[in-house]
Amino acid sequence: MRILAIRGENLASLRQFDLDLNDADALGAVGLFAITGPTGAGKSTLLDALCLALYDKTPRFDSNRSGHRVGRDPEDPTNLGATDVRNILRRGAGEGFAEVDFVGRDAGEYRARWTVRRAHARPNERMQAQKMTLIDLLDERALTGSTKSETLGKIEDLTGLSFDQFRRSVLLAQGDFDAFLRAPVKERGALLERMTGTDIYRRLSMAAHERHRDARAVLQRLDDQRGVRWFERDAVLDASDAAAQAAHASARMADAQAVDARAHLARVRQAQPIKPLVEAATRAEAEATRRALQVAASQTAARAAREAADAARAALAAAQRGHQAARTAE
Repeated sequence: MRILAIRGENLASLRQFDLDLNDADALGAVGLFAITGPTGAGKSTLLDALCLALYDKTPRFDSNRSGHRVGRDPEDPTNLGATDVRNILRRGAGEGFAEVDFVGRDAGEYRARWTVRRAHARPNERMQAQKMTLIDLLDERALTGSTKSETLGKIEDLTGLSFDQFRRSVLLAQGDFDAFLRAPVKERGALLERMTGTDIYRRLSMAAHERHRDARAVLQRLDDQRGVRWFERDAVLDASDAAAQAAHASARMADAQAVDARAHLARVRQAQPIKPLVEAATRAEAEATRRALQVAASQTAARAAREAADAARAALAAAQRGHQAARTAE
């Protein structure tokens, strides 16, 4: 975070003030400055205003101090506890405020305002509850509701610091410097990380550790799955190997049974050169057989013809003998 301006009215000894820390021609140009002045000039009041606007607290009214009430008359309605921050209202004033413009962790610019007043804004009336507001300076939009706790929570989110961290880093009140040095190592380390921005390395380390853990878990699951798949694959390979061996045995048996066929095929291949002669001889033999059959048929027909001729001649002779006998009889 970065403080841009501090304003206030009727706080302690200061009636009104407006300190612009972002002035390019003055304080904003140097980046580092000191608040100086004689005792009672209001140096601490500026820091009080800063704390009140952001946290509704200030080291001046440390809550660890005793809570006795101030004032001579305990029945006085204007009487407050010693640690009540509303005691900062200037004596004789009926109302006052502290206001701070700042740059948040998100690089946005905001205005936090703390107000305190007495009833009817009259100095001798009962003190009313203090109020806090927070607006976005870009569009002057209120960021929180009416509750103070909501506003405080939002401011802490934007600054990234609690009040204790703020007072030990950004604001070290008089006598409180050793509070930072006495802080527990873990708390001091977290505070320094936020102040320097190096907390990102811790977050990166944690993120890397978490990713490593998640990756190991994924790897373990993959190893488990791979182990299951290995056994399944091994079973499949065993079955495939058995099938291959059975097929090989069947092939060898078929190969043994094909010995005679291969010998016949070899003989056929050897006879291939004389195949035309064999085919010619086969054709000649077939032709000779055909002709022999024709000759046999011719011989059968001639024999039948001869037998028919013999029968005809015998019939003719019988007819002639019959005719001769007839003529003799006449």
